[in-house]
Amino acid sequence: IGDESSMKQIRVPKDQLTYTILNLVPGTRYQVVLRQVKNGVSSEPGQLEASTDISSLGNIWLTEETENSLEVEWENPEGEVDYYKLKYLTPSGQQTEVAVPKSRDVKSRYIITDLQPSTMYQITVWSVKDGLDGKSSSANGTTEIDRP
Repeated sequence: IGDESSMKQIRVPKDQLTYTILNLVPGTRYQVVLRQVKNGVSSEPGQLEASTDISSLGNIWLTEETENSLEVEWENPEGEVDYYKLKYLTPSGQQTEVAVPKSRDVKSRYIITDLQPSTMYQITVWSVKDGLDGKSSSANGTTEIDRP
């Protein structure tokens, strides 16, 4: 949806009941128009809007663990995103969710602070585009033991 110069017309044989559109951009909304053509005369168009899935993140890992913080890093997806959501969960079930701005680098990172020493956290990150959530990636991290 948007730039008409990016419109493409595809002829589908009359005996073909389905058609797969390839090479679409992740996280993009498309408008599909279908017309029947017989003897050079077009029918009224049938239309639908559809969106491709948002790109999934690449690998996710922890780069630094201290007594009260965990630094998380992940590979950015290939497609465009608006921002990321990061959620971390304690063993007791307490969860916190934060928005992380997108990065222009091939990787993004976030430092989770104010954590309890010697505690394992489950960390989940996913991309967001146009209000839609992409598939998530997760990792576990444990803060270091409190030093005397």
